[in-house]
Amino acid sequence: MTTTPQSYATFSIESGCLCFGELHNIWSGSLVPIQGFPSIQPDRSGTVKAHRLKFNIPARNGTWQAFQLVDIETEVVSGWFLWHSDVDPGREIARILRVSGSPYEPDSGSTMNNEKTRAEGVLVINRYDWGYYDARCRDEMDEELGGPDPERRTADVEFSESVGVVDYAQAKSQVAAWKVQSPDRQCGCEAGVWMRIPVAEYKIGRFGFNDDRVAHSFLFFSGGTHFTQTSLAGHSRPLREPETDVESRKVSDFLESRATGQSVVIEEFVSGIARVVAYLISEVLEVSSNAAICSQRYGIVPADIRISVYSDPELYDVFQYSTVLWKGHE
Repeated sequence: MTTTPQSYATFSIESGCLCFGELHNIWSGSLVPIQGFPSIQPDRSGTVKAHRLKFNIPARNGTWQAFQLVDIETEVVSGWFLWHSDVDPGREIARILRVSGSPYEPDSGSTMNNEKTRAEGVLVINRYDWGYYDARCRDEMDEELGGPDPERRTADVEFSESVGVVDYAQAKSQVAAWKVQSPDRQCGCEAGVWMRIPVAEYKIGRFGFNDDRVAHSFLFFSGGTHFTQTSLAGHSRPLREPETDVESRKVSDFLESRATGQSVVIEEFVSGIARVVAYLISEVLEVSSNAAICSQRYGIVPADIRISVYSDPELYDVFQYSTVLWKGHE
């Protein structure tokens, strides 16, 4: 594999705004006024947390580049990265992954939009925020343009593998053009690009904003994207360096920072802490498994863990102040 990333397409933004998502999402974004920097909170009603997006955001005018992300071993497309021509792609990807990377990888920052992501200039888009899960304007688009799009007519799966990004001023006309094309023929144009991840289980997006609160990058990936084994097409370096013994490293750093001038065998402390954690986990799983069986379930759910810990005086004494246990992890 060469060491020079291979560009997939270039396009131009001229309206100061872009629309994004599946075809009906883009159509929806084209019907509302140009939005400012998004300041949204997840909707906590029901069992699923989701953001209600407007599907258009302020974007930097000028030339943008589109690059495919590929699995280093198989060279199969596993994501996409778009950026304005003035952006340093390496630094920008690293920044986005630090603030809000894949929710399926460790140390990946926030999984929802919050004060931290806003301060860092990153817009978080998760699987339930777009596409199939947000059907606004789908029927209106079909009625105006004539029937469902080819992907919905021909696909055997329920969910799309693709999203697009296009200049706000050209959004409706480009949706009409993309709509009559089959999914494997939808591609780039002068005002945007259509991106497909084969067999994408979940679709996830992250927009990066500059100091002026204008978007200048977009990272599109799926639940199956592993950034430690993913690179820009034509490049051999992974987007994220593999981490080994992450938790041990954190504990070691913590102990070393407080052991200045003292003789401490860090490895022994880490090993001891690991044994304690393993014991606690085994105890929690044992009582939670019993609770699940009593409820005639074959698997453990969060309620089993919480009820079991609450009912066990010794475990409750250990975990009573655990935010993750009682409120979950965001």
